[in-house]
Amino acid sequence: MITVALDASTTCTGWSVFKDGAYVDSGSIDLKKDKDIEHRTTIMTKKICQVIKLYEPDKVFLEDTAKMTNVSTLKSLCWLAGGIKFWCHIQEYPIELVMPSAWRSHVGIQEYGAKRAALKEKAISLCRELLAVDADEDRAEAILINVSMLIRDGVIPALNK
Repeated sequence: MITVALDASTTCTGWSVFKDGAYVDSGSIDLKKDKDIEHRTTIMTKKICQVIKLYEPDKVFLEDTAKMTNVSTLKSLCWLAGGIKFWCHIQEYPIELVMPSAWRSHVGIQEYGAKRAALKEKAISLCRELLAVDADEDRAEAILINVSMLIRDGVIPALNK
């Protein structure tokens, strides 16, 4: 079974691929230099869909949009998620939204009271520890989204927390 997990953002998206519970590949799509939000979101959607198509997964996991105060950012993220979900449905790739608190809980990252930067640093450290992968924050979170869902689904054992 091939799974693709996405930590999707309009500026930099992390992605990861696992096959039968084993790490295969990961990367990030960085569009921070593109200042036009509509153009950037469209290009990001296309690039994410290219990654998914390349690996032809049995399942796609997409981090769900969490509550935020910046309405403009929320709208852009929802637009991006909608584009990815729509494309996956058309291509018949099953896709599941995963709340950040859910995947972090499965891999033992405690969110309560933690700042965003600290959560990202924990994800980077955990990727090094589990897979010896040096990843930026977006890639690290995509890897851990995949790991967490594989744990939840019983494909790999739970981590010793």
